[in-house]
Amino acid sequence: KEDRNKAILMLSQITNPYPVTQYLILQTSNKLFMNFKCTIQWQDSIGHLVCTEAKNIKVPSVLSVQKSLVNTQKRLEESEKHLNNVIKILDIRKH
Repeated sequence: KEDRNKAILMLSQITNPYPVTQYLILQTSNKLFMNFKCTIQWQDSIGHLVCTEAKNIKVPSVLSVQKSLVNTQKRLEESEKHLNNVIKILDIRKH
């Protein structure tokens, strides 16, 4: 969805006299998602769009994103435990 919004923004810049380039993850005809370098140049209200496969750009795999989310969740849980301990200590000092 994020790349869809980038593409919409890119395609709506008709008045921009300079080429606009975005790296977008696009769905191909065989239903796979691949990374592309897309450049659009507007000339007389006609957009000339060129998208080329960007093999050298590393797109995070689902597994690496999932691993990162699990690690973040663990850190948040540890932070929550620490904060709860601090709250208990503060409550004890009040009394």
